[in-house]
Amino acid sequence: RWEPWILHHCGVLLEARQRSAEALRADAALSAAALRDLDALLGQLIQHRESRPPHDQGPDEVETNTKLLYDRVHRSLQRTTSEIRMLQQDIEVLCQCCQGGSIPPVYEYVKDEDLQQLAGYGHEQSAHQR
Repeated sequence: RWEPWILHHCGVLLEARQRSAEALRADAALSAAALRDLDALLGQLIQHRESRPPHDQGPDEVETNTKLLYDRVHRSLQRTTSEIRMLQQDIEVLCQCCQGGSIPPVYEYVKDEDLQQLAGYGHEQSAHQR
């Protein structure tokens, strides 16, 4: 069992993580909507450019800036989505904790390639010590 003060901190952290995740989900929804609109605008700009005479086929400043903005919003959305996943993992662990459960050991999340890398590291260390 956890001490009451630990459970209190756990609850406060859980609420903070839930608020953060909620704010990030709202941010992600806005970013996704902006991406859809930017994608539609880019399609129109490209279509307009391709309908011009062949000697003038390069993207103009508006198309270039729209593409740059699209790329930036896309990368931001990817980061936000990744952060939401990490917060969700924190929330799950904190929920377990707040309910008096134990925290899963870190080694439960180790992948096979991590173990192989660690095994290789151990062999290198013993070879250096000889």
